[in-house]
Amino acid sequence: MTHRCGIIGTGLQATRRVRALIEAADAEPVAVAGATPDTTKAFAAEHGLNAVADWRELVADDGIDVVLVCVPPHLHAEMTLAALRAGKHVLCEKPLARTADEADEMCRVARATGRVLGCGFNHRHHPALAALGDRIARGELGRPLWARAAYGIAGRDGYEREWRADPRQVSGGQLMEQGIHVVDLLRSYFGEVEAVTSLRSSTVWPIAPLEEDAMVLLRHHSGVLAQLHSSLTQWVNTFRLEVGGDEAVAEVQGLAGSYGTQSLSVWPRTDGPFTVTRQEFRSGDRSWALEWAEFARLLSLPAPDQTSALDGAAAIRVVAAAYTAADTLTWEKP
Repeated sequence: MTHRCGIIGTGLQATRRVRALIEAADAEPVAVAGATPDTTKAFAAEHGLNAVADWRELVADDGIDVVLVCVPPHLHAEMTLAALRAGKHVLCEKPLARTADEADEMCRVARATGRVLGCGFNHRHHPALAALGDRIARGELGRPLWARAAYGIAGRDGYEREWRADPRQVSGGQLMEQGIHVVDLLRSYFGEVEAVTSLRSSTVWPIAPLEEDAMVLLRHHSGVLAQLHSSLTQWVNTFRLEVGGDEAVAEVQGLAGSYGTQSLSVWPRTDGPFTVTRQEFRSGDRSWALEWAEFARLLSLPAPDQTSALDGAAAIRVVAAAYTAADTLTWEKP
């Protein structure tokens, strides 16, 4: 089946999404609605789409069966709920909503309408991270014990003027904007989070109460302990995720592009000499295309699968608990 897709938004994420749809054999992007007539027309002309003046018109179009929501978080709930109630499946960017309550309502309406709601956690589909997940699931690291992650970017001059730094449009800073990808990965590898504590700060840009840096500690119900540093002051784009088991340690570095070549290294437990196997993934960033393929697979199932949306809501709860912990210097349960 070929899914006729409408895109709300004309920014970087929308561009990544539409390119993946154009490449896919089971998708046909047909329309876009943006914030202004000029940006909408330019995006439509570049990608061969129909320019729609109002997003409400797009979600009401009976010729569209999938809507991709690629706008700032304060618009996610309103647009997603309208699309679901209009009978559309929805793939919404992360974070799924500004709050867990909004995300829960989105999940409830998806179930009630029988539509599939997906949350855009494309990092699950980076090949090195998928390979790490497979090794964990197969027990190749032994029993997982701990994880340690660093995910940071070099913040731009004028960052405080971007929508990401506007508390009216977002519900958190760098941890909610980017670090939530790692929260989702940790949950996918190790299960639910039992407790979380954190510290956060803003010193370079005037964006408080939003954070530039967050240091987070998590304890999973499975017993795994995890640490995450989410940073806007890394000064060189960095992704690194280590997982320690009682039989081996594994490390993923890079996400392609400015983050460097993706690689997966594994060190088996030994008294020495120490050995390592290293695999590089040089296919570039295929995560957007692979994420669409997974979403399309969900659409083909006999009953709607809301796992992706529920994961999106759960990740918001973990980040929200981390914020509460940072403000109160406590441990919190998501």
